[in-house]
Amino acid sequence: MRTKLPSTRKKQNTRSESWNISDSNNFKLVKITVFAFFLGNFLCVLIGFQTLISIFSFLRILMLLIVLSFLVQRFFFNSFFHMKNMEYLVFSAFGAAPVLMSLFLMLNFFIQIDERNDVYKVERIRFKDSYQYFEVKGIPCEDYPEFCVIHEDELRLRKGMPIEITLSKGLFGYETIKSIRNYQE
Repeated sequence: MRTKLPSTRKKQNTRSESWNISDSNNFKLVKITVFAFFLGNFLCVLIGFQTLISIFSFLRILMLLIVLSFLVQRFFFNSFFHMKNMEYLVFSAFGAAPVLMSLFLMLNFFIQIDERNDVYKVERIRFKDSYQYFEVKGIPCEDYPEFCVIHEDELRLRKGMPIEITLSKGLFGYETIKSIRNYQE
């Protein structure tokens, strides 16, 4: 009696057999990553425009959070999530890091260490759509243009007009703008 030996020819996986996302046990993780990406980026934009932080500092903190979340997942949650290194990196970069960055910005925004009210004189105003972009001495508006913008319905600005800006230093040392209003002596 002859036994049939297995074929020496390699079986080629079709595209659907190699990785089907609906069969993957990481499909929930993919959904969580997409949701966290949009939530984290929305909150970063919402709070980030009110925080006096340079793009370089923002990216430096974001890169640090990507590396930290990758290492924490890789070494502490390896028994829960059975993923490859690339999947850990993708989840860290697109899921965990934006949420952690928005948490960083929210803690800096809502936990105030020092708050001050300063009076500034409007030096220049530019109008675009229904927004007023203004420049004052003491705040680097050219470096942070989103910091020095106000909707025209909130306050009508004129050149030479004194305005009161409330700035607060947050938990991590970055300044945030709380309010802009007419200066009342």
